[in-house]
Amino acid sequence: MIKEKFLQKLVEDGLSQAEIADKCQCSRKQVIYWLKKYNLRTKYTTEDRSIPKEILKKLIEQGLTRKEIAEKCQCSKDKTRYWLDKYGLKTHAAKNYKREVFNIFCDICNRYIGKNAKNRSFCNSCVTKMRRVRVKLAAVKLLGGKCEICGWDGEGDATNFAAFEFHHKNKDYKDFTISKISNRGWNIIKKELSKCQLLCSRCHRIVHSERYDDNFMEYAYNYHGDQLDF
Repeated sequence: MIKEKFLQKLVEDGLSQAEIADKCQCSRKQVIYWLKKYNLRTKYTTEDRSIPKEILKKLIEQGLTRKEIAEKCQCSKDKTRYWLDKYGLKTHAAKNYKREVFNIFCDICNRYIGKNAKNRSFCNSCVTKMRRVRVKLAAVKLLGGKCEICGWDGEGDATNFAAFEFHHKNKDYKDFTISKISNRGWNIIKKELSKCQLLCSRCHRIVHSERYDDNFMEYAYNYHGDQLDF
């Protein structure tokens, strides 16, 4: 419980709801409850829930940002922006902000990106490719950097990583294909990699060709189709 006289003194001292909550060591919800019960209002709140122009001017003079004003007035940033725009006011940060627009091309593929204020240097396609490459490089390193069957390690050429593939030991536990993801968290990818073994493309093909057993291959050799030399 917050006593009425004590709460009234804090309101008269110009404290906000958040500051009163800190002073009383309670939640802001409790402060709001007792303010309503005693029919009291801080100087930052009005009956119609607007933010007085004089208050906004004073907070701007103190150099507060829109976020800090919102915290001071116990409201959202959107509400603060609404009343700033309504009164034609701007914070010092907003006055000093200069929005620069660049017309640029992708540094990698030279594709036109267009006007953007974030000064992006890459197109979406190249960003996705880079993410996939980075994930694969990290995954290859995590699994030892060489084929588990033949021991091929890329022959010292970093670009040979493309010949590495991830073989799921048990397809029933496969959640996704490693090479086709770029927007998953690394911890999720590592969990999936724990179900895989690192193979070179050649060995990976051979592993999957094991479904052609001797019986099947005998029929394939003796099949009466076109006369092929093999």
